[in-house]
Amino acid sequence: MFPRNTVSRAVQCVIPALCLLLLCSCASPLTGPENLIRAPKLTGENAAIQKAFEESVDAGAKLCAPSAGQYRSAFVRYDYDLDGVEEALAFYTAADAPLLCRVNFLDEDPSDGWRSVADVAGEGAEVYETDFVDLDADGVLEIVVGWAQSDSPSDCVMSVYALEKTAVSFTISEAMTRRYAAKLFVDIDSDRRREIVVCDYDRTVAESSFYCEVLKLKKIGDGKKVEKVGSARLSPDISSILGFATDTSDGKFRIYIDAVSTGGRYFTDIAVYDGSEKEFSVPSELNGVSLVLLTARSIPLLCADTDSDGRVEVPRFTYVSRGTGDDRQLTELYMPSVFTGDGFEAEDTYFVNYTAHYIFRIPPILLENSDISYSVDMSRLEFYSDDYLERPLLFISSANIGEESSGGLPEPEANEKRGFLSFGESRLMISVFSAGESIGLTRGMIEDAIENLDDGSPIIAAQRAVRS
Repeated sequence: MFPRNTVSRAVQCVIPALCLLLLCSCASPLTGPENLIRAPKLTGENAAIQKAFEESVDAGAKLCAPSAGQYRSAFVRYDYDLDGVEEALAFYTAADAPLLCRVNFLDEDPSDGWRSVADVAGEGAEVYETDFVDLDADGVLEIVVGWAQSDSPSDCVMSVYALEKTAVSFTISEAMTRRYAAKLFVDIDSDRRREIVVCDYDRTVAESSFYCEVLKLKKIGDGKKVEKVGSARLSPDISSILGFATDTSDGKFRIYIDAVSTGGRYFTDIAVYDGSEKEFSVPSELNGVSLVLLTARSIPLLCADTDSDGRVEVPRFTYVSRGTGDDRQLTELYMPSVFTGDGFEAEDTYFVNYTAHYIFRIPPILLENSDISYSVDMSRLEFYSDDYLERPLLFISSANIGEESSGGLPEPEANEKRGFLSFGESRLMISVFSAGESIGLTRGMIEDAIENLDDGSPIIAAQRAVRS
């Protein structure tokens, strides 16, 4: 779905190994024809496919395999007319046009065996990706091919091929060809037909100008064409796109576009499609604050439904401060938040320690009654009463295994109850003070709220992917 090196004209970004959902990237260094794969000799039933292909093309054809997506072979077998029998595609370049990839469509006749039924010139020197998707709910899959471009290594051209069944086979027509930076197939209006959601940028202007479009396949006369049914301008702060996530709430379909800003920060833009009004909108700011600021983060963490409740969480961060002047400390807290239409609701608040390999879900009682700071020198997360006395409530410290028995740790304070939590090679010392107990803190509560970053919860998996 996403052009490979970048979807920006100016900025190339590293796409994190996360995955969510539906990510791809289009641009790649294009290999010369001398480096393309020569047709290998297939065996068994596949040998008949290759024989039919070779008989239908001129001598000197060279196969070219897709570089991304689920299908990475130059020969792709798939039942794209849904008749219970597989058909095949073959991607190749002809000897007289080595910088233009083509696609050959093959079908199997019960009597005559495999044969080529169509051959179409592509839109690029390489194949980037191939998808099979029913865009009009007619029981026949469309074939969507992304072609890498030699003149613009930052995006792709998408071709949508529509099939029409005949008495003996099928015919192929091209329903759309257009450039794209990112794409997604999804039913946004609950009509049981999947639309193509495309993100792209305006190539006629110098400044960043990304937009989002909804495209629908329609029957027009004797053929099919893809038409635009909605569009919206995205934030002018986008320089490149990392990924998509989607959800539906109150009859509105939302697309969360994780992006890199022109200033190099990561943030999330949101496009909302109102099915009743059939309109797209982008809330560029909420209560006077831009989405760039509301969702800004320093790491490329993507939106995802981390708790499987059907709602996408936006990875927002906040910074809490303690102290003043030279003693002022800022501590970053992670808040996966749900977009409500007019703001964000944080479902939980976390402190993530990548060095000690743990993530701590901060109990609400601590958020409401404490000042928070993290001491880098002592590797200690500290919570103090927010009253004028600033009494300690809770400390969570890194403790090397063996320090307790060797006497390497300081003696506990009189008002301190200390315990230890070990996982993997990490060990934490948990100190609950009497002032913390007075507001309801217990060591068991704290231990239950700490998870190993090496475990497999969705939130932790997302955080690990960022750092991998």
